[in-house]
Amino acid sequence: EIVANLRGIFFNGAENAVIEGNTFRLAKASAGFLAHGIMGNAQKGTIIVRGNKFLELGTMNVSAGEYGICGITASGNADVWVIENNVFAGLDAKADVAGKIVTLRYVRCGDSCVVRNNTFHLPAQTYKPATDLVAAQAVTCLWLAGTKLYIAENNLLVSEETEANNSLIRGALNENVKNNVFFHKGGNAAILAGAVVAADSAAFFAEGANEGSKWAEPKFADAANGDFAIAEYNENLIVPRSEAVLKDI
Repeated sequence: EIVANLRGIFFNGAENAVIEGNTFRLAKASAGFLAHGIMGNAQKGTIIVRGNKFLELGTMNVSAGEYGICGITASGNADVWVIENNVFAGLDAKADVAGKIVTLRYVRCGDSCVVRNNTFHLPAQTYKPATDLVAAQAVTCLWLAGTKLYIAENNLLVSEETEANNSLIRGALNENVKNNVFFHKGGNAAILAGAVVAADSAAFFAEGANEGSKWAEPKFADAANGDFAIAEYNENLIVPRSEAVLKDI
Protein backbone atom coordinates (compact mmCIF):
# COMPACT_ATOMS: atom_id res chain seq x y z
CA GLU A 1 0.00 0.00 0.00
CA ILE A 2 1.56 3.25 -1.17
CA VAL A 3 0.32 6.39 0.59
CA ALA A 4 1.65 9.73 -0.61
CA ASN A 5 0.90 13.44 -0.72
CA LEU A 6 2.63 14.29 -4.01
CA ARG A 7 4.15 11.27 -5.82
CA GLY A 8 3.60 7.62 -5.05
CA ILE A 9 6.37 6.46 -7.42
CA PHE A 10 8.68 8.79 -9.35
CA PHE A 11 10.82 7.47 -12.21
CA ASN A 12 13.66 9.84 -13.02
CA GLY A 13 15.99 8.28 -15.57
CA ALA A 14 15.16 4.71 -14.53
CA GLU A 15 15.49 1.88 -17.04
CA ASN A 16 12.86 -0.90 -17.16
CA ALA A 17 10.51 -1.56 -14.27
CA VAL A 18 7.54 -3.64 -13.17
CA ILE A 19 5.01 -2.14 -10.74
CA GLU A 20 2.57 -4.83 -9.75
CA GLY A 21 0.00 -5.57 -7.05
CA ASN A 22 0.02 -2.25 -5.20
CA THR A 23 -2.73 -0.03 -3.82
CA PHE A 24 -2.14 3.71 -4.27
CA ARG A 25 -3.76 6.30 -2.02
CA LEU A 26 -3.28 10.04 -2.44
CA ALA A 27 -6.24 11.22 -0.42
CA LYS A 28 -5.63 14.99 -0.51
CA ALA A 29 -2.59 15.72 -2.64
CA SER A 30 -0.84 19.05 -2.14
CA ALA A 31 -2.16 22.23 -3.75
CA GLY A 32 0.06 24.09 -6.22
CA PHE A 33 1.51 20.92 -7.74
CA LEU A 34 0.61 18.27 -10.27
CA ALA A 35 0.59 15.19 -8.06
CA HIS A 36 0.95 11.65 -9.40
CA GLY A 37 0.32 8.08 -8.37
CA ILE A 38 3.12 7.17 -10.79
CA MET A 39 5.19 9.81 -12.56
CA GLY A 40 7.58 9.07 -15.40
CA ASN A 41 10.44 11.34 -16.36
CA ALA A 42 13.21 10.48 -18.84
CA GLN A 43 12.88 6.74 -18.09
CA LYS A 44 13.89 4.17 -20.68
CA GLY A 45 13.01 0.65 -21.73
CA THR A 46 9.75 -1.05 -20.82
CA ILE A 47 7.67 0.12 -17.87
CA ILE A 48 4.97 -2.38 -16.85
CA VAL A 49 2.15 -1.27 -14.53
CA ARG A 50 0.00 -4.30 -13.86
CA GLY A 51 -2.63 -5.39 -11.34
CA ASN A 52 -2.59 -2.23 -9.22
CA LYS A 53 -5.45 -0.34 -7.60
CA PHE A 54 -5.50 3.44 -7.59
CA LEU A 55 -8.29 3.90 -5.05
CA GLU A 56 -7.75 7.48 -3.82
CA LEU A 57 -6.58 10.28 -6.08
CA GLY A 58 -7.81 13.46 -4.43
CA THR A 59 -6.38 16.94 -4.96
CA MET A 60 -6.50 20.09 -2.86
CA ASN A 61 -5.55 22.24 -5.84
CA VAL A 62 -7.53 25.36 -6.76
CA SER A 63 -4.96 27.00 -9.06
CA ALA A 64 -5.51 27.33 -12.80
CA GLY A 65 -3.07 25.59 -15.09
CA GLU A 66 -1.24 22.28 -14.95
CA TYR A 67 -1.98 21.58 -11.30
CA GLY A 68 -4.03 18.86 -9.69
CA ILE A 69 -3.56 15.10 -9.89
CA CYS A 70 -2.85 12.31 -12.37
CA GLY A 71 -2.92 8.59 -11.69
CA ILE A 72 -0.13 7.79 -14.19
CA THR A 73 1.90 10.16 -16.33
CA ALA A 74 3.51 7.87 -18.92
CA SER A 75 6.08 10.26 -20.32
CA GLY A 76 9.79 10.58 -20.97
CA ASN A 77 11.80 8.37 -23.29
CA ALA A 78 10.51 4.89 -22.56
CA ASP A 79 10.18 2.49 -25.46
CA VAL A 80 6.77 1.47 -24.16
CA TRP A 81 4.51 1.66 -21.12
CA VAL A 82 2.30 -1.39 -20.63
CA ILE A 83 -0.62 -0.42 -18.38
CA GLU A 84 -2.89 -3.41 -17.88
CA ASN A 85 -5.29 -5.01 -15.42
CA ASN A 86 -5.42 -1.98 -13.12
CA VAL A 87 -8.34 -0.30 -11.37
CA PHE A 88 -8.42 3.50 -11.46
CA ALA A 89 -10.90 5.09 -9.05
CA GLY A 90 -11.33 7.84 -6.49
CA LEU A 91 -10.30 10.77 -8.73
CA ASP A 92 -11.73 13.80 -6.93
CA ALA A 93 -11.49 17.57 -6.40
CA LYS A 94 -11.47 18.05 -2.61
CA ALA A 95 -10.35 21.64 -2.14
CA ASP A 96 -13.67 22.93 -0.74
CA VAL A 97 -13.85 25.37 -3.67
CA ALA A 98 -16.08 24.86 -6.69
CA GLY A 99 -15.61 26.32 -10.16
CA LYS A 100 -11.80 26.19 -10.28
CA ILE A 101 -9.76 24.81 -13.16
CA VAL A 102 -8.23 21.59 -11.87
CA THR A 103 -6.23 18.86 -13.60
CA LEU A 104 -8.00 15.57 -12.96
CA ARG A 105 -6.98 12.57 -15.05
CA TYR A 106 -6.23 8.93 -14.54
CA VAL A 107 -3.70 8.21 -17.32
CA ARG A 108 -1.80 10.53 -19.63
CA CYS A 109 0.09 8.72 -22.39
CA GLY A 110 2.96 10.81 -23.72
CA ASP A 111 5.05 7.87 -24.86
CA SER A 112 4.21 4.71 -26.74
CA CYS A 113 1.58 3.05 -24.55
CA VAL A 114 -0.40 -0.14 -24.34
CA VAL A 115 -3.47 0.46 -22.16
CA ARG A 116 -5.62 -2.64 -21.86
CA ASN A 117 -7.94 -4.54 -19.51
CA ASN A 118 -8.23 -1.66 -17.05
CA THR A 119 -11.26 -0.34 -15.18
CA PHE A 120 -11.64 3.45 -15.02
CA HIS A 121 -14.30 4.77 -12.65
CA LEU A 122 -14.78 8.53 -12.30
CA PRO A 123 -17.00 9.32 -9.30
CA ALA A 124 -19.20 12.38 -8.95
CA GLN A 125 -16.90 15.19 -7.81
CA THR A 126 -17.05 16.48 -4.25
CA TYR A 127 -16.55 20.05 -5.51
CA LYS A 128 -17.40 20.65 -9.15
CA PRO A 129 -14.38 21.97 -11.07
CA ALA A 130 -14.67 24.37 -13.98
CA THR A 131 -13.32 22.48 -16.97
CA ASP A 132 -12.86 22.71 -20.70
CA LEU A 133 -13.08 19.37 -22.55
CA VAL A 134 -10.19 20.23 -24.86
CA ALA A 135 -7.91 22.02 -22.38
CA ALA A 136 -4.84 20.40 -20.85
CA GLN A 137 -6.47 20.53 -17.43
CA ALA A 138 -9.64 18.81 -18.58
CA VAL A 139 -11.11 16.02 -16.48
CA THR A 140 -10.58 12.72 -18.28
CA CYS A 141 -10.07 9.02 -17.66
CA LEU A 142 -7.63 8.32 -20.50
CA TRP A 143 -5.72 10.99 -22.43
CA LEU A 144 -3.80 9.78 -25.47
CA ALA A 145 -1.58 12.84 -25.83
CA GLY A 146 0.35 13.33 -29.05
CA THR A 147 -0.18 11.55 -32.35
CA LYS A 148 1.15 8.03 -31.81
CA LEU A 149 -0.90 4.93 -32.60
CA TYR A 150 -1.56 4.04 -28.98
CA ILE A 151 -3.10 0.69 -28.14
CA ALA A 152 -6.14 1.16 -25.90
CA GLU A 153 -8.38 -1.88 -25.82
CA ASN A 154 -10.57 -4.01 -23.57
CA ASN A 155 -10.93 -1.20 -21.04
CA LEU A 156 -14.05 -0.36 -19.06
CA LEU A 157 -14.54 3.42 -18.71
CA VAL A 158 -17.33 4.81 -16.54
CA SER A 159 -18.15 8.33 -15.36
CA GLU A 160 -20.72 9.31 -12.74
CA GLU A 161 -19.94 13.05 -12.89
CA THR A 162 -22.85 14.73 -14.68
CA GLU A 163 -22.24 18.46 -14.02
CA ALA A 164 -18.58 19.27 -14.65
CA ASN A 165 -17.37 18.60 -18.20
CA ASN A 166 -15.41 15.38 -18.36
CA SER A 167 -14.44 12.79 -20.94
CA LEU A 168 -13.88 9.07 -20.91
CA ILE A 169 -11.17 9.14 -23.56
CA ARG A 170 -9.56 11.94 -25.53
CA GLY A 171 -6.66 12.50 -27.90
CA ALA A 172 -5.05 10.47 -30.66
CA LEU A 173 -7.77 7.99 -31.50
CA ASN A 174 -6.81 5.41 -34.13
CA GLU A 175 -7.50 1.87 -35.24
CA ASN A 176 -5.74 0.53 -32.14
CA VAL A 177 -8.39 2.08 -29.89
CA LYS A 178 -10.98 -0.69 -29.93
CA ASN A 179 -13.05 -3.20 -27.99
CA ASN A 180 -13.66 -0.87 -25.05
CA VAL A 181 -16.85 -0.46 -23.02
CA PHE A 182 -18.00 3.09 -22.26
CA PHE A 183 -20.70 4.46 -19.99
CA HIS A 184 -21.35 8.03 -18.89
CA LYS A 185 -24.29 8.92 -16.67
CA GLY A 186 -24.24 12.41 -18.15
CA GLY A 187 -25.11 11.09 -21.58
CA ASN A 188 -23.28 10.34 -24.79
CA ALA A 189 -22.09 13.90 -25.45
CA ALA A 190 -19.65 13.69 -22.55
CA ILE A 191 -17.23 11.40 -24.38
CA LEU A 192 -14.49 13.00 -26.39
CA ALA A 193 -13.23 11.88 -29.79
CA GLY A 194 -10.00 13.55 -30.82
CA ALA A 195 -10.53 17.28 -30.33
CA VAL A 196 -14.23 17.02 -31.13
CA VAL A 197 -16.99 16.34 -28.63
CA ALA A 198 -19.23 13.75 -30.21
CA ALA A 199 -22.93 14.57 -30.22
CA ASP A 200 -23.80 10.96 -29.46
CA SER A 201 -22.19 7.57 -29.14
CA ALA A 202 -22.78 6.76 -32.82
CA ALA A 203 -20.71 9.78 -33.84
CA PHE A 204 -18.03 8.84 -31.36
CA PHE A 205 -17.72 5.36 -32.78
CA ALA A 206 -17.50 6.79 -36.30
CA GLU A 207 -14.32 8.74 -35.58
CA GLY A 208 -12.04 6.12 -37.16
CA ALA A 209 -11.55 4.20 -33.94
CA ASN A 210 -13.48 2.15 -31.40
CA GLU A 211 -14.16 -0.88 -33.57
CA GLY A 212 -15.91 -3.47 -31.44
CA SER A 213 -16.54 -0.99 -28.63
CA LYS A 214 -19.84 -0.70 -26.76
CA TRP A 215 -21.88 1.65 -24.64
CA ALA A 216 -23.16 -0.17 -21.55
CA GLU A 217 -23.62 0.34 -17.82
CA PRO A 218 -21.85 -2.09 -15.48
CA LYS A 219 -23.02 -3.01 -12.00
CA PHE A 220 -20.07 -3.02 -9.60
CA ALA A 221 -19.99 -5.08 -6.42
CA ASP A 222 -19.23 -2.14 -4.10
CA ALA A 223 -17.70 0.83 -5.86
CA ALA A 224 -17.95 3.07 -2.78
CA ASN A 225 -15.53 0.79 -0.94
CA GLY A 226 -13.19 0.03 -3.82
CA ASP A 227 -14.66 -3.26 -5.06
CA PHE A 228 -15.02 -2.93 -8.83
CA ALA A 229 -15.77 -6.55 -9.59
CA ILE A 230 -18.73 -6.92 -11.95
CA ALA A 231 -21.67 -7.84 -9.74
CA GLU A 232 -24.08 -9.20 -12.32
CA TYR A 233 -23.87 -10.72 -15.77
CA ASN A 234 -24.49 -8.33 -18.65
CA GLU A 235 -23.91 -9.55 -22.18
CA ASN A 236 -23.55 -5.92 -23.33
CA LEU A 237 -20.23 -5.76 -21.47
CA ILE A 238 -18.71 -8.53 -23.56
CA VAL A 239 -16.15 -7.49 -26.18
CA PRO A 240 -13.59 -9.54 -28.12
CA ARG A 241 -10.64 -10.68 -26.03
CA SER A 242 -7.14 -9.42 -26.55
CA GLU A 243 -4.94 -12.27 -27.75
CA ALA A 244 -1.98 -10.73 -25.95
CA VAL A 245 -3.60 -11.16 -22.54
CA LEU A 246 -3.91 -14.71 -21.22
CA LYS A 247 -6.12 -13.72 -18.28
CA ASP A 248 -7.47 -10.46 -16.97
CA ILE A 249 -7.92 -9.09 -13.47
